Amino acid sequence: KGMRFCYSRLNSLLKTLEVTDLDEYTPIQLLANFVTLLATYTKGFRVLMEPHDDRTPHIKDPKLQLTCVDASIAIKPVFERFRNVIITSGTLSPLPFYTKILNFTPKLSEALTMKLSKK
Repeated sequence: KGMRFCYSRLNSLLKTLEVTDLDEYTPIQLLANFVTLLATYTKGFRVLMEPHDDRTPHIKDPKLQLTCVDASIAIKPVFERFRNVIITSGTLSPLPFYTKILNFTPKLSEALTMKLSKK
């Protein structure tokens, strides 16, 4: 839990030391920010690691990503803050599936069929 404050503690340290060239510390700031995110979001998120870019597999360029695997975590604050929420999308289908994974009961739900004509 102490890592949740990693980013703010690093910035506080840099200010205390009166560091003026913050660009020199960008890599460690990015790492501290990522560690803070990891410590903050423990449920519903996963860390994905890619060892290299598929376009250049001979160059090692690892990438870490924090990925939300439970969308209800992201949408929950919106539902708590607002009484009415309108969700629109061209890809949220089937609708009952998304209401279940987003953990809400819609007051009104409408699916519209669209046909695209080729010209």
